[in-house]
Amino acid sequence: MAHPGACLVGRTEALKRVYAHHALWTPGEDIETGRTAHALRMRVRHLDEVVLTEAPERFLQLFRQRRLWWAGSFRHWAINFDRNVLHLPLFTLYTVIAIWTSVFYRWWGMVDGSSLPRALPLIMVVYLLVMLVSNWQVRSLWMLAMPLYAGVQGLVLPPLGAITFVRLAWRRRRLGRYRFAYRRSRRDPLPPFPERRRCRPGNRARRPPRRSSRRSSSGRSHSEWHDSGAAYSRRPPDATEPRPAAVPG
Repeated sequence: MAHPGACLVGRTEALKRVYAHHALWTPGEDIETGRTAHALRMRVRHLDEVVLTEAPERFLQLFRQRRLWWAGSFRHWAINFDRNVLHLPLFTLYTVIAIWTSVFYRWWGMVDGSSLPRALPLIMVVYLLVMLVSNWQVRSLWMLAMPLYAGVQGLVLPPLGAITFVRLAWRRRRLGRYRFAYRRSRRDPLPPFPERRRCRPGNRARRPPRRSSRRSSSGRSHSEWHDSGAAYSRRPPDATEPRPAAVPG
Protein backbone atom coordinates (compact mmCIF):
# COMPACT_ATOMS: atom_id res chain seq x y z
CA MET A 1 0.00 0.00 0.00
CA ALA A 2 1.46 3.36 -1.04
CA HIS A 3 1.27 6.62 0.86
CA PRO A 4 1.43 10.19 -0.50
CA GLY A 5 4.09 12.64 0.60
CA ALA A 6 7.61 11.26 0.80
CA CYS A 7 6.71 8.20 -1.30
CA LEU A 8 6.13 5.90 1.62
CA VAL A 9 5.30 2.27 0.92
CA GLY A 10 4.18 -0.17 3.58
CA ARG A 11 2.08 -3.19 4.30
CA THR A 12 -1.64 -2.60 4.52
CA GLU A 13 -1.95 -3.99 8.04
CA ALA A 14 0.99 -1.91 9.23
CA LEU A 15 -0.42 1.32 7.80
CA LYS A 16 -3.82 0.58 9.31
CA ARG A 17 -2.19 0.28 12.71
CA VAL A 18 -0.19 3.46 12.12
CA TYR A 19 -3.25 5.45 11.11
CA ALA A 20 -5.10 4.24 14.19
CA HIS A 21 -2.55 6.32 16.15
CA HIS A 22 -2.28 9.13 13.59
CA ALA A 23 -3.47 12.65 14.40
CA LEU A 24 -4.70 13.10 10.80
CA TRP A 25 -3.43 16.68 10.89
CA THR A 26 -1.88 18.33 7.85
CA PRO A 27 0.67 19.55 6.94
CA GLY A 28 3.37 17.19 8.17
CA GLU A 29 1.25 14.05 7.93
CA ASP A 30 3.92 12.12 6.03
CA ILE A 31 6.56 12.76 8.70
CA GLU A 32 4.07 11.80 11.40
CA THR A 33 3.49 8.48 9.63
CA GLY A 34 7.14 7.60 10.03
CA ARG A 35 7.22 8.94 13.58
CA THR A 36 4.22 6.82 14.55
CA ALA A 37 5.78 3.71 13.01
CA HIS A 38 8.97 4.42 14.96
CA ALA A 39 6.99 4.85 18.19
CA LEU A 40 5.26 1.51 17.58
CA ARG A 41 8.66 -0.16 17.05
CA MET A 42 8.01 -1.04 13.43
CA ARG A 43 10.80 -1.68 10.96
CA VAL A 44 11.45 1.47 8.92
CA ARG A 45 13.94 1.24 6.06
CA HIS A 46 15.11 3.41 3.18
CA LEU A 47 14.45 2.21 -0.38
CA ASP A 48 17.10 3.33 -2.84
CA GLU A 49 14.71 3.75 -5.75
CA VAL A 50 14.09 6.54 -8.27
CA VAL A 51 10.51 7.81 -8.05
CA LEU A 52 8.96 10.50 -10.22
CA THR A 53 7.10 13.29 -8.46
CA GLU A 54 5.26 16.49 -9.36
CA ALA A 55 6.91 19.81 -8.55
CA PRO A 56 5.19 23.21 -8.45
CA GLU A 57 5.32 24.95 -11.81
CA ARG A 58 4.90 28.52 -10.55
CA PHE A 59 6.80 30.53 -7.97
CA LEU A 60 3.71 31.25 -5.89
CA GLN A 61 2.85 27.54 -5.73
CA LEU A 62 6.42 26.75 -4.65
CA PHE A 63 6.27 29.44 -1.97
CA ARG A 64 2.99 28.13 -0.57
CA GLN A 65 4.29 24.56 -0.56
CA ARG A 66 7.45 25.48 1.34
CA ARG A 67 5.46 27.59 3.78
CA LEU A 68 3.21 24.61 4.57
CA TRP A 69 6.29 22.43 5.00
CA TRP A 70 7.66 24.81 7.60
CA ALA A 71 4.27 24.86 9.34
CA GLY A 72 4.48 21.07 9.57
CA SER A 73 8.04 21.32 10.86
CA PHE A 74 6.94 23.73 13.59
CA ARG A 75 4.18 21.30 14.61
CA HIS A 76 6.61 18.41 14.92
CA TRP A 77 9.53 20.05 16.70
CA ALA A 78 7.75 22.69 18.81
CA ILE A 79 4.23 21.41 19.53
CA ASN A 80 5.34 17.77 19.89
CA PHE A 81 8.76 18.47 21.37
CA ASP A 82 8.10 16.33 24.46
CA ARG A 83 7.61 13.06 22.59
CA ASN A 84 10.28 13.77 19.99
CA VAL A 85 12.95 14.54 22.56
CA LEU A 86 12.23 11.23 24.29
CA HIS A 87 12.26 9.09 21.13
CA LEU A 88 14.78 11.04 18.99
CA PRO A 89 16.82 13.20 21.39
CA LEU A 90 19.81 14.04 19.16
CA PHE A 91 17.80 14.79 16.03
CA THR A 92 15.24 16.82 17.99
CA LEU A 93 17.86 18.97 19.72
CA TYR A 94 19.68 19.53 16.43
CA THR A 95 16.45 20.62 14.70
CA VAL A 96 15.35 22.90 17.52
CA ILE A 97 18.74 24.52 18.18
CA ALA A 98 20.41 24.55 14.76
CA ILE A 99 17.31 25.39 12.72
CA TRP A 100 14.54 27.02 14.72
CA THR A 101 16.46 28.77 17.48
CA SER A 102 19.15 29.99 15.08
CA VAL A 103 16.56 31.91 13.04
CA PHE A 104 16.59 34.59 15.72
CA TYR A 105 20.39 34.85 15.69
CA ARG A 106 20.46 35.01 11.89
CA TRP A 107 18.15 37.98 11.85
CA TRP A 108 20.04 39.57 14.73
CA GLY A 109 23.31 39.18 12.83
CA MET A 110 21.85 41.05 9.87
CA VAL A 111 21.05 44.05 12.02
CA ASP A 112 24.69 45.13 11.92
CA GLY A 113 24.70 46.82 8.54
CA SER A 114 28.44 47.49 8.54
CA SER A 115 29.51 43.83 8.50
CA LEU A 116 26.70 42.53 6.30
CA PRO A 117 28.13 43.72 2.93
CA ARG A 118 31.39 41.90 3.68
CA ALA A 119 30.01 38.75 5.27
CA LEU A 120 27.08 38.01 2.95
CA PRO A 121 29.07 37.55 -0.31
CA LEU A 122 31.59 35.34 1.49
CA ILE A 123 28.82 33.16 2.93
CA MET A 124 27.17 32.81 -0.48
CA VAL A 125 30.44 31.84 -2.20
CA VAL A 126 31.33 29.24 0.43
CA TYR A 127 27.81 27.80 0.32
CA LEU A 128 27.92 27.58 -3.47
CA LEU A 129 31.29 25.81 -3.48
CA VAL A 130 30.25 23.27 -0.86
CA MET A 131 27.00 22.55 -2.67
CA LEU A 132 28.73 22.25 -6.05
CA VAL A 133 31.32 19.78 -4.77
CA SER A 134 28.78 17.65 -2.92
CA ASN A 135 26.41 17.57 -5.94
CA TRP A 136 28.94 17.43 -8.77
CA GLN A 137 27.16 14.58 -10.56
CA VAL A 138 23.97 16.64 -10.96
CA ARG A 139 25.62 20.05 -11.41
CA SER A 140 23.58 22.73 -13.14
CA LEU A 141 23.53 26.49 -13.68
CA TRP A 142 20.48 26.63 -11.42
CA MET A 143 22.85 26.03 -8.51
CA LEU A 144 23.83 29.69 -8.75
CA ALA A 145 20.41 30.54 -7.34
CA MET A 146 20.68 28.06 -4.47
CA PRO A 147 22.38 30.45 -1.99
CA LEU A 148 19.54 32.92 -2.41
CA TYR A 149 17.00 30.11 -2.12
CA ALA A 150 18.71 28.82 1.03
CA GLY A 151 18.66 32.32 2.50
CA VAL A 152 14.91 32.57 1.99
CA GLN A 153 14.48 29.06 3.42
CA GLY A 154 16.48 29.91 6.51
CA LEU A 155 15.33 33.47 7.21
CA VAL A 156 11.88 34.10 5.77
CA LEU A 157 9.99 30.81 5.64
CA PRO A 158 10.43 29.58 9.26
CA PRO A 159 8.58 32.55 10.82
CA LEU A 160 5.92 32.41 8.10
CA GLY A 161 5.53 28.67 8.69
CA ALA A 162 5.00 29.22 12.43
CA ILE A 163 2.35 31.87 11.70
CA THR A 164 0.66 29.53 9.21
CA PHE A 165 0.53 26.78 11.83
CA VAL A 166 -1.10 29.11 14.37
CA ARG A 167 -3.74 30.10 11.84
CA LEU A 168 -4.50 26.48 10.92
CA ALA A 169 -4.61 25.37 14.56
CA TRP A 170 -6.98 28.21 15.46
CA ARG A 171 -9.24 27.39 12.54
CA ARG A 172 -9.36 23.67 13.36
CA ARG A 173 -9.35 24.10 17.16
CA ARG A 174 -6.64 21.43 17.32
CA LEU A 175 -2.87 21.55 17.80
CA GLY A 176 -2.03 18.35 15.95
CA ARG A 177 -0.57 16.59 18.97
CA TYR A 178 0.76 13.05 18.56
CA ARG A 179 -1.60 10.31 19.70
CA PHE A 180 0.90 7.56 20.45
CA ALA A 181 2.24 7.00 23.96
CA TYR A 182 5.37 8.53 25.46
CA ARG A 183 6.92 5.08 25.77
CA ARG A 184 7.70 3.19 22.60
CA SER A 185 5.83 -0.10 22.58
CA ARG A 186 4.57 -2.66 20.11
CA ARG A 187 1.41 -3.15 22.16
CA ASP A 188 0.42 0.44 22.49
CA PRO A 189 -3.39 0.52 23.04
CA LEU A 190 -5.40 2.32 20.42
CA PRO A 191 -6.23 5.81 21.76
CA PRO A 192 -9.67 7.29 21.24
CA PHE A 193 -9.76 9.61 18.29
CA PRO A 194 -10.71 13.20 19.17
CA GLU A 195 -14.35 13.90 18.51
CA ARG A 196 -15.20 16.13 15.61
CA ARG A 197 -17.92 18.71 15.71
CA ARG A 198 -21.03 17.53 13.98
CA CYS A 199 -24.29 19.26 13.34
CA ARG A 200 -27.13 17.71 15.31
CA PRO A 201 -30.27 16.84 13.39
CA GLY A 202 -32.37 19.06 15.65
CA ASN A 203 -30.22 22.09 14.85
CA ARG A 204 -30.45 21.78 11.12
CA ALA A 205 -32.51 24.36 9.37
CA ARG A 206 -35.56 22.76 7.83
CA ARG A 207 -36.38 23.68 4.30
CA PRO A 208 -39.94 24.99 3.88
CA PRO A 209 -42.24 22.91 1.68
CA ARG A 210 -42.38 23.83 -1.93
CA ARG A 211 -45.47 25.54 -3.19
CA SER A 212 -46.81 25.27 -6.66
CA SER A 213 -50.02 26.38 -8.27
CA ARG A 214 -49.96 23.64 -10.89
CA ARG A 215 -52.56 20.87 -10.58
CA SER A 216 -52.16 17.18 -11.25
CA SER A 217 -54.63 14.96 -13.05
CA SER A 218 -56.45 14.26 -9.74
CA GLY A 219 -57.11 17.94 -9.12
CA ARG A 220 -54.67 18.20 -6.17
CA SER A 221 -51.76 20.61 -6.38
CA HIS A 222 -48.18 19.43 -6.37
CA SER A 223 -47.58 21.23 -3.07
CA GLU A 224 -50.34 19.21 -1.40
CA TRP A 225 -48.75 15.97 -2.59
CA HIS A 226 -45.34 17.22 -1.45
CA ASP A 227 -46.57 18.16 2.04
CA SER A 228 -48.28 14.81 2.52
CA GLY A 229 -45.29 12.85 1.21
CA ALA A 230 -44.35 11.48 4.64
CA ALA A 231 -47.81 10.11 5.31
CA TYR A 232 -48.12 8.92 1.73
CA SER A 233 -44.89 6.91 2.05
CA ARG A 234 -46.15 5.08 5.16
CA ARG A 235 -49.34 3.69 3.68
CA PRO A 236 -50.20 2.67 0.13
CA PRO A 237 -52.74 4.89 -1.63
CA ASP A 238 -56.27 3.72 -2.20
CA ALA A 239 -56.86 1.74 -5.31
CA THR A 240 -59.46 4.27 -6.46
CA GLU A 241 -57.22 7.25 -5.81
CA PRO A 242 -54.88 8.05 -8.69
CA ARG A 243 -51.17 8.41 -8.02
CA PRO A 244 -49.78 11.93 -7.99
CA ALA A 245 -47.62 13.22 -10.75
CA ALA A 246 -43.89 13.43 -10.13
CA VAL A 247 -42.86 16.38 -8.04
CA PRO A 248 -40.62 18.66 -10.11
CA GLY A 249 -37.07 19.38 -9.00
